[in-house]
This record gives sequence, structure tokens and C-alpha cells, in this order.
Amino acid sequence: MIITGAILTVAIFFSFTFQSKANATTQDIRSTHLASINQARENVIVPQKESEQASKNLNTFSNTGSLKEKGITAQSFLVKNLETDEVLFSSQATTTLSIASVTKLVTALTAESLIPKSSNLTVTERALATEGIRGYLQKDEKLDNEDLTYALLLESSNDAAEVLAQHYPRFYFMQQMNSFAKEIGMTSTYFDDPSGLSANNVSTSFDLMHLLEYIIENDAHIIDISAVDSYSSRGHSWKNINSHRFDKGFLGGKTGYTNAAKRTAVLLYEIENTPIGIVILGSNDRNADVDILIQETRNLLQ
Repeated sequence: MIITGAILTVAIFFSFTFQSKANATTQDIRSTHLASINQARENVIVPQKESEQASKNLNTFSNTGSLKEKGITAQSFLVKNLETDEVLFSSQATTTLSIASVTKLVTALTAESLIPKSSNLTVTERALATEGIRGYLQKDEKLDNEDLTYALLLESSNDAAEVLAQHYPRFYFMQQMNSFAKEIGMTSTYFDDPSGLSANNVSTSFDLMHLLEYIIENDAHIIDISAVDSYSSRGHSWKNINSHRFDKGFLGGKTGYTNAAKRTAVLLYEIENTPIGIVILGSNDRNADVDILIQETRNLLQ
């Protein structure tokens, strides 16, 4: 399902540039960034293009209470009309929470920026020691960036995330992930690892919606990959584990789960001929939460 060149008209004006910080260490960045997260969550600035009502809605949308009554379990969520930039529904959208494998969207973007698609990357024993077996990679096999991105986004392979990160010095790759987040305005976001296993990988629904808009505008290929049912290459066949791909109007996105983060998602839909972004964090029942938000969005747009 290809969305490149479709009717989406998200206006994002940040450039995707990376700056080397050779004298910094991952620990330096982590301690500095984590120290500012509580302050940052209180000072998230809505871009000027957003309406006054959209800004007010970030935490106080009038229908949020009724949505909670309908059974929404997510600690934080945000639904946005990406054509008009209008926030349709939100709750605790600037609260910083663990994000789990949603992290891999930025891992894919970073790898695409740093590593040529045709480069052969070696699967190391160190990468395979990462928790989880999805992707079923084998020690010493060689895969290119494109193959690993499919394993990363379809099967949510933690091993693939580590292979990509370890192709450079790992600390440098993590610096670039955090630099990217800062440069596009994700002020309450920090990445401790490339897979999302770490509870220290944190963001907000607001930041993650901003990320989705950036991807649509600048690298829709990432969304395209996340929407396919399966992909085969070099003896592997990776299947999409995102259950939302069966939803009507699903265009792509990424889900995640850890004990710390609970269930998370960054999703793109077409609902009533309108591009809609949905972000959910800290959910006990993601499928049910998404279903409620889709139905309420449909009711609102009809």
C-alpha cells in the first residue's frame, strides 16, 4: 500500500540533518536530556500553524471524559486531522512515557540517513544476544539496510535494530537518533537503545505525532514498508505482526509493547477520506482503544 504522492498535505518544515558530536558520550547525552525531561514536558510549544483551539485541546478536549467512559485504557493518546492540523481528541498528550518499539521508526530513519541501502551489514553474536528472536537472523549472515529495515518494521526485530546500530559505533548511532529527535522539535523524547527495550526510551503523544508528520512529509517509504503484509529476501520471509493492518483505512505505522511501556502505537489511517494520525501510549488494550478512537473520529467527520 503506497501513500507516496497521495493527498496527504502535512506541512512540516524541519530538515532531516545530523551533526556529529564526537566528543560527547551516550551517557553525557542521556544524563543531560533526562534531567530536562520534566521541564520539557511543561514547555512543549505547539507550532504556530496550529489553531488556538488545537493547542487548548492537547490536554482538555471536551470529549475526553466521554472517551474515558467508553473504556479507553491508554494513559496518553492523541488523534489529529493531518489535513487541517486539528487535534480531534487527546489526553495527557505532553506526558512523558516509555514508548517501546515505536522507537524503531527513528531507528529506521537514522539507519537510512547513515547507511547506504546496498551496504552489507554483518549479523554479530552481540546483536543476536539482544532480547527476542523476531527476524530469525543468523550469526555472520550479511543483510543490507533495506532488508534489515523490513525485519525491523514488520516483525519488530530487536536483533535487526542492534545490527543497524552496531554498524557504526553504537554510541554514535544513538547520538544521531537523539540529535534527530531534538532537531525536528521532539523536545520531550530520549532514546537509550535502538529497539525500545529500554524503559528509558521515552516520548510524548505530541512528539510522536510530530514524528509521524515528519515521516509522511519527508520519508513516506517508512510508512510504505510498515503497511505491507510480508517481505522476502535472502532466504528470509518477514511477516507484518501489526494487527492494525487489518483495520479499514490503515495506511501504516508501528506498535510496541514492554512491561514498562505497556502497549503503544503510532498509526496512520484514512478515515472518511481524511488522513488521520493516532498515537497511543501506556495502553492496557491497544486494539480496543484504537477501535474506539477510530469510531469516534468517524462520527466526528461524518
